[in-house]
Amino acid sequence: MANSVLNIYEQALPVNYSVDETTKPRISNSTKGQSVNDVKLYPNPATHEIQISGSIADTARLRIYDQLGRSYADVMLDGDRRLNVSSWPDGVYIYSITPREGGEKIEGKLIIIK
Repeated sequence: MANSVLNIYEQALPVNYSVDETTKPRISNSTKGQSVNDVKLYPNPATHEIQISGSIADTARLRIYDQLGRSYADVMLDGDRRLNVSSWPDGVYIYSITPREGGEKIEGKLIIIK
């Protein structure tokens, strides 16, 4: 079942987007010199919980929306870098990680499959 659902989501994603264990973040804005190369949101696809790792995750705001623009998360990452997604419906979500003190905004897609 999970493989057939995954295939549906892969077909709905842009051609150049591939599903793997980690998200390759896209930098949408750069104002200060914080590095985002080590920031990861995983597992992706997720079923119960996601984790954010990397140096920027200690001082950042995480926002996650569904494709209709409904907010599912708007949290400050103050040491707690885990988020329970077990109650969220299956789907493709858009996330953004924004440093509190400026820097590079990271955006990407998160897939929830149960």
